[in-house]
Amino acid sequence: MGSCIDKPALVLLTGWGVSRHVWTALGETGLAAFDVMALDLRDFFPVAWREEGDDSRLSRLIDNLPKTAHLVGWSLGGMLAVLLASRYPHRIRSLTLVATNAVFQRGGDWKAGMAPVVFAQFRRAFIATPERAWRRFIGLHFQGMENARALTRRMIQLSQAEDIDYGTLRAGLEWLAQADVRDAVASLDVPTIAIQGGLDVITPVAAVHALGALNPHIERMVIDDSGHAPFVDHPREVMSWLRQLASEGDAPSARTINHRSGCDEAK
Repeated sequence: MGSCIDKPALVLLTGWGVSRHVWTALGETGLAAFDVMALDLRDFFPVAWREEGDDSRLSRLIDNLPKTAHLVGWSLGGMLAVLLASRYPHRIRSLTLVATNAVFQRGGDWKAGMAPVVFAQFRRAFIATPERAWRRFIGLHFQGMENARALTRRMIQLSQAEDIDYGTLRAGLEWLAQADVRDAVASLDVPTIAIQGGLDVITPVAAVHALGALNPHIERMVIDDSGHAPFVDHPREVMSWLRQLASEGDAPSARTINHRSGCDEAK
């Protein structure tokens, strides 16, 4: 992914279990309008800094980002993106959250997360048989979609998870287990959109509406027939939004958009 000082910077923060290569699903042509930087778990939880707290983690990350940038975060990467945008709003031109929750697990007054028993089962499975659990996790990204098998194969090819060691994956999973970014979501003061797949079984569709309840300035886009990785199964819709950022520089006013058969319906 090339660099040009005349292009707006676009920083892509990857979710759990895959490498930064997954963003190539958007296509080099589509990303050509931006100076792109893609980061993954190796950047979030490097071996030398694995025991650091969020304060030092965020400080280290922001020090390595462009002076100002459009920030895109997917799932776990979206939760980190929220924390960055909340803490350093002067550095973030816009925030795009993809399949992102404010709290990954359901509990207390947060009903929009994954059931704790399901998350606990996955953690145990990952500890016992990491490769098998990882492949099962990738399959969940497209569960319920007509072309799920083909998309899963593509995702595995793009993910190159073998580049990320077991310890880094485990660190990311433990961070997800306790992360709660609700206060940061509520305090966001940068143009923000949350893109959510209607068929997502990892981050339930209720999460995008819960984000809007925390901060009514967040625009919500639901792609009804998409799963947990909309930029893989619906790259045109996601790229359309990113091109709009490149041309306009920020996000439109808050609303909810549902994509059905190529049509937008604003609510």
